[in-house]
Amino acid sequence: MRASRADADPEPAGRQRANQDGPAALLDFAVTQITGDRAHGDRPLERVLARFVAALGLRAAIAFRPGVPDSPVSVMAAHPADAADPGLMARIGQLPERPAGSGKTAAPGKATAPGKATGPGKATGPGKATVPEQLGRSRPGKPERPGKSAARPGAKLPVRLGGRDFHALVAYSPETAGQCQCAVALIGDKAAWDDEVQATAHAVATLVAAWLGDAAELTQTADREQWLESLISTAIPGVLVTDEEGLVTHVSKSFGSMFGIAGPERLTGTPAIRIIPRIQREFADPAEFLQLTRDTIRAREPSSGEQIMAADGRTIECDYWPVLVDGEYRGAIWLLWDMSDRTEIDRLREEQNARLRELDRARNDFVAMISHELRTPLTSIVSFSELIKGETAGLTSDGLRFLDVIERNADRMLRLIGDLLLLSRLEAGMLPLDLAAMSVPDLVEEAVTAHAQAAALGNISLSATTAEGPALLGDSRRLHQVLDNLLSNAIKFSENGGKVRVSASSDGKTWRLDVSDTGIGIPPAEAARLFGRFVRASNARITGRPGSGLGLSIVKAIVEMHGGHVDVDTELDRGTTLSVYLPVAP
Repeated sequence: MRASRADADPEPAGRQRANQDGPAALLDFAVTQITGDRAHGDRPLERVLARFVAALGLRAAIAFRPGVPDSPVSVMAAHPADAADPGLMARIGQLPERPAGSGKTAAPGKATAPGKATGPGKATGPGKATVPEQLGRSRPGKPERPGKSAARPGAKLPVRLGGRDFHALVAYSPETAGQCQCAVALIGDKAAWDDEVQATAHAVATLVAAWLGDAAELTQTADREQWLESLISTAIPGVLVTDEEGLVTHVSKSFGSMFGIAGPERLTGTPAIRIIPRIQREFADPAEFLQLTRDTIRAREPSSGEQIMAADGRTIECDYWPVLVDGEYRGAIWLLWDMSDRTEIDRLREEQNARLRELDRARNDFVAMISHELRTPLTSIVSFSELIKGETAGLTSDGLRFLDVIERNADRMLRLIGDLLLLSRLEAGMLPLDLAAMSVPDLVEEAVTAHAQAAALGNISLSATTAEGPALLGDSRRLHQVLDNLLSNAIKFSENGGKVRVSASSDGKTWRLDVSDTGIGIPPAEAARLFGRFVRASNARITGRPGSGLGLSIVKAIVEMHGGHVDVDTELDRGTTLSVYLPVAP
């Protein structure tokens, strides 16, 4: 019977101790510590550096990110803790320049003997796993990082620490995105470091750089996932995603909150059909919810805006979107909203609108009643004034003048009542348009002729310019009212010797009518509200010019009923231009 190796050739205790503290054992220890489950938040790097110091009899060991011109040196860990002396770090902390002509300098650590540690990726001894292999065990399937270049050669330089002279060996990790992520400095009494130690230090620096990159990626991934979850929760309260087999692949936290499910992420991987019994009791009619869900799943057709009442009074809206890839079903997305607030807002808005419509009807009825009650006696006053004026015998000149005042003011009140009633009917849509093809040039000519005498009495020049264009489909009577109101205002607010000009032009689709005057103009701050009811410019009131403030409101209402709009361009004390735009066919 063959003797075992231990029986035939027992290793001396000194050699066993050397193997335990040698570079290969140090590298294995570093891999275990840095890539193990305890790596995050358990200070593994300090333990690795402490093992280096103890095994190699060093004064100190330091891991740091080398400084570059735009970034200072950053110490990651040191053993002992006070080893990272500012003077020492100033000496070893800056990244050395590459040797001339070395586009990619090989990392230190070529194999020096069979079974010896040779840097990352090289065998560390019989039966030992390589660094990439061990990394692969902790992060299966991890692809190699892009953008890495070969490491810079290690630096050996004399240093001073604690008042004593030492020698430092500094090993650098390969660069990522043009920057070395980690360097390991070993401070000891030896002036010359062997290749094994140098390769091991380089391997640890590479390992730490990879670990830092992994940690950063994990942090970024977690941050992105948290950001996405927050975004989804804010935009869409409930999200449930299933695959083609009906298994849950994603469920948002807000989905769980909506239906009282604690830890909804635990539903991932379970059949979605099992969730239905857990949430159907949340609805006022569970049977309706169950039937709706089954019909939706069976149809596999997009569904949006389906609302179901919850047992607690909420209104839940559900959208269903099947996911198709090249025409094949690959899963579905369920989106759910709690529409209770919106439903309540819609209800309140509808109640408010109903009240406003009722108030508007009451206002129109009141205006119609008042207009009728006032118009009848005013008509009688005007008629009897005319009869009395016909009997001049026995009337003094003062009596005739008083009758003129009565007749004039009664006529003014009748016009005001007529305008008010007309505007109320226009705004209520109770006055339909009598549309027919009409000539805009003829409309302008008739309006100017009708106001020629009033303009002449005020010594105001009145002119018109029209161009040919298509017939306009409009209500001739109402559009005459528009021009009458605009021309009356232009003449009324023009001074003696002023000018009023009317022009009409068409681009084939729209007619534009401009009524311009050289009158008192309108203060700029008041132009925006010129078309409101009973609004009169302040300078018109100050100068005592009569008016009700309803004329332009009527103009705006009639023009908008024809599908057009009105613009105003005014300059105080220089005049005003009102422009009416009417489509050929409203």
